[in-house]
Amino acid sequence: MRIDNYYNYTILTAFEHLYKYENKKSISVETLKLFRRELLKEVLDIYKNGKGYEYLQERDQWQGEVSFTEIDEDMALKNFLEKYEEYFYLDNGIVHIYEEVSFHDLEELVRQIRVREQVPYRFDIIEHTKKLRDILGISTFDELINEYSKVEEKLENLYYKLYTPDDSEELRKKIKVLLFLRFNFFNQLSQMPPYRVDAIRIAAINYYSENDTATYDEYPIDLPLWKAEFEDSDDFLSDIDDIVYDITQYAIFGKAKNVLYMSKINEDIDQFYMTGGITESFKEIDPIKDYTDVIETYMLAKEQFEDDFAKHPENFSRFHDSSPERWVLYINYLNNINRFMDIYGVNDELLFAKRRLLYALDKPTVMLFDEKNFKNAYEETKLMELDEEPFSFLTDEIYFMALEVFMIPSNEYTIRKLLLVGTYYNLTKDKELKKIIEKFSNDPRFEFFHEIMINNCTNKTPKSPIKDKKLILTTDKNISKRII
Repeated sequence: MRIDNYYNYTILTAFEHLYKYENKKSISVETLKLFRRELLKEVLDIYKNGKGYEYLQERDQWQGEVSFTEIDEDMALKNFLEKYEEYFYLDNGIVHIYEEVSFHDLEELVRQIRVREQVPYRFDIIEHTKKLRDILGISTFDELINEYSKVEEKLENLYYKLYTPDDSEELRKKIKVLLFLRFNFFNQLSQMPPYRVDAIRIAAINYYSENDTATYDEYPIDLPLWKAEFEDSDDFLSDIDDIVYDITQYAIFGKAKNVLYMSKINEDIDQFYMTGGITESFKEIDPIKDYTDVIETYMLAKEQFEDDFAKHPENFSRFHDSSPERWVLYINYLNNINRFMDIYGVNDELLFAKRRLLYALDKPTVMLFDEKNFKNAYEETKLMELDEEPFSFLTDEIYFMALEVFMIPSNEYTIRKLLLVGTYYNLTKDKELKKIIEKFSNDPRFEFFHEIMINNCTNKTPKSPIKDKKLILTTDKNISKRII
């Protein structure tokens, strides 16, 4: 199978990324040649090894042995410069962008050629391929994220000292200082053009994927049981991984060495970008400029999208911002941890989960670690309006946990799961969930479990739970006076 090498597209994307990440407007011809050679090698390597990205469009479904059409690079560059003479020029072995050319101009050229030539998405690998980024000299934002990560690492470690003998006014002042540094970081992002913020977002994703070693000592979900309950799903493992490695659940079920700060950086920047932390600035319409190509390209892209969607609707999904729901759910979860420990005594594992979840959720403008601020945030969740059927992203796991806590012996995760199920039920009053739980009314643990999951620990008179040290691990109750 012979594939076009899309010379013009690859050159345009090289400049697009240089501009986006480094604000550079020139590159040597030799570097461009090296970049293209390595790009084509990487594209073939990903195809041959079946790794990399999921390709949804038909033009990405290659078959058999694949090679690229051979070209004369010098002649191709000459033709490129003639075609785009309004944008680029060659001087002493270096290709330059004219000073007046904006990033949006480049972005539009890339969009037009992608639509008109139906360029496979297999070629869009620059941002997530370190070798290609290195050739182009893209590293500024990698260094920025690396430096900022030191702030978040220190901050996470300070949260771990809350509600311990190391807790003090001085400790809390240090937390405030680092939260202010976080605020300052995002304030600087807010002053950047959207494409630069997107570049930082991608750099954060790369930093996370290249450095994070997120794993569990013991997986919090019983996988054989999960598979048995959801055996009709071909990708059950990846689905549950997405849930239990989300920063909030990783905070709840992970241990100290299962660090959160890399995930925190990635999530905060992504949320900042995706949910309106920045505002796209619209370019003024030039009454003299001919916008025919832009309009035609837009219409062609729209037709291609509609055609692809009609043929393979399963390959598309709608973006749903679940961050308000997650905020409500886990603020209420923290409140339920407090209620539980107020009744049954301070639990070491719950207290540690509280510290981690506070770090995962906290914001410079909220400062949840201060109890007064937390109570205000909790009260505000009662007034927040959510979409219809909220928390649907968690429903399957909640149903499963309600089964699992009865079907396997209690372990270190049981109380944390009971509280998560109870938080969900208290917010939704899900009748199906209640039916699932009541099926186990003959289990000796039922009364205690039911009190947490359905009654939401409303009984202020401590009941003696079943004698199982894995369920209740009580420490010095004097600590509870400082943390509840």
